[in-house]
Amino acid sequence: PLSDQLSTEHFHAMLQQINFTLGELYVELYELIVKVMTQTKDQSPAMAKKINSILTRSTKHFQLFIKSFEKRNKQDPSKPGTLEIDPDNMEAYVTARMHLGKLYSKVITPQPPVMAKYLQAAMEQYKWVHDYARQNPGTKADEFASVAGQMAELMPMMIAKVLTQS
Repeated sequence: PLSDQLSTEHFHAMLQQINFTLGELYVELYELIVKVMTQTKDQSPAMAKKINSILTRSTKHFQLFIKSFEKRNKQDPSKPGTLEIDPDNMEAYVTARMHLGKLYSKVITPQPPVMAKYLQAAMEQYKWVHDYARQNPGTKADEFASVAGQMAELMPMMIAKVLTQS
């Protein structure tokens, strides 16, 4: 894809927008396919594979978008950098985290330990949004705080339920 070929230094803002937009487009595509799947009652392995492929693509672009706000640790590149989100991008950043939480929880897999890992990743996204909203009242994250908090509370129960199925 073109987004992989652009220089991150010269086209930083453009790459952020491209990755966020692609993530959202794949979310819309996912929702359309689920709607068709529900109408046709198609629960075949091929349909599950298609859904997972779309979820993976959306997740990839949201992860790239989120990662674009991390400034590298120049003293120790092996350590995570600092997060620098300007107010103009905060709504999109929080939205991307909420999308990731949803996407991780929608993966289709017959393997309970794998599903548990995805649910754990979803919980981490929801917790981040909830914690950020509590630490930064009056921001766009407030709109998501309640839902993110509820989802973060539900995830451990979902994980336990999935693991008891193994």
